[in-house]
Amino acid sequence: MTNEKRKIPSKMRRPGLWFFVLVGAVAFIGVGFYVHPFFALSSGPVFGPEMNSVSVACSGNPLVCRVGLQNVGTGDSHTTSTCMLTLDGTTYHCTSQTTTIPAGGPAVTVTCSSTQENVPAGSTITVSFVLSNDGVVAFSGKSSKS
Repeated sequence: MTNEKRKIPSKMRRPGLWFFVLVGAVAFIGVGFYVHPFFALSSGPVFGPEMNSVSVACSGNPLVCRVGLQNVGTGDSHTTSTCMLTLDGTTYHCTSQTTTIPAGGPAVTVTCSSTQENVPAGSTITVSFVLSNDGVVAFSGKSSKS
């Protein structure tokens, strides 16, 4: 046996360009899979209607609820002729007028009329309006003396 060292071709002794490209691609993909979920879960600005109640008053015999709705969103909203009143856990389908609530505009009073009579004063009532986009906005108030 001789003590000769085998000569390794120069291309095999040091990493070449393809090695660095491969390692870089694997690292880039790995970082992408790690970082992507953090950015994918963030949400941008919400566009469209956003309703606030400025007043809720329910009274009368039969019961009528008047709700002042203000749209602080970026798109107009429209109520339909359907509203619901929930009283003591029972929901009653009632009627409302069709109204446009403009974005960024003043509060608009919307009325929900029921056929319920003799509702005790101080009863907690939830008033729900169905919007034209099938959304529902609900607000609670107490009935006053008729």
